[in-house]
Amino acid sequence: MQEFFNRVKALKIPYNDVELNVTISVGVSSLHRTDHNPLDFYKRVDSHLYRSKKMGRQQITLE
Repeated sequence: MQEFFNRVKALKIPYNDVELNVTISVGVSSLHRTDHNPLDFYKRVDSHLYRSKKMGRQQITLE
């Protein structure tokens, strides 16, 4: 997985007059019986995603 993160980070994406750099951060969760609607799941996944970013990016945060 680290090799994948590194390859994406090494990409240089030209956009107009600048070069964009990209990193990957991932949040993972599963559906819970207590989820009342898709937004319950989405909020949990989003929270894990931001935890990955806070921990230095190029991370996968699992529930």
